[in-house]
Amino acid sequence: MTTLSNSEKSKELQKYRELNLAVLDYLIESPYTQMKSEDFESKEHFESVKEQVHQHFKKGRLTMLKQYFRDLSEWPTEVGDLKLNAFIKDKTGYTVDLNHQFDKRIVKVLEKQKIRTPGEYRDILAKVDLLCQQDVIDQKQIENLNGLLIEFDKNKSLKNL
Repeated sequence: MTTLSNSEKSKELQKYRELNLAVLDYLIESPYTQMKSEDFESKEHFESVKEQVHQHFKKGRLTMLKQYFRDLSEWPTEVGDLKLNAFIKDKTGYTVDLNHQFDKRIVKVLEKQKIRTPGEYRDILAKVDLLCQQDVIDQKQIENLNGLLIEFDKNKSLKNL
């Protein structure tokens, strides 16, 4: 295990504090995480987790901040929420790749230039949706992916005849 110098640890502590606070802001803003009951409100919960993040930062608990980041970013990545990476980049300036498994699946489809399963179809559809929401639109990539989607739809309808 590599030991960090004080300056390196300080930078990492700041980075993970910012990353955690960004994810918490994302979760607070997301309509999918809004929950309210008699004894629980998601916004209050996430605000209290922010306080814990600040406490761990003050006490120099880098391992805890890294664990929080893994835990907090797990839900959006598990449900295929592809917008968190961009949100973190915009909010903190840090580039993270929480969707590396998704990206690997997209690369595999692009390598064979064919969608073979409904799961691949959903992934490509999600990728097109994500590309269409970016500030700079890669029209060529969108057209390529749409072509794969159309081809899959054609083949699927031919099989159903």
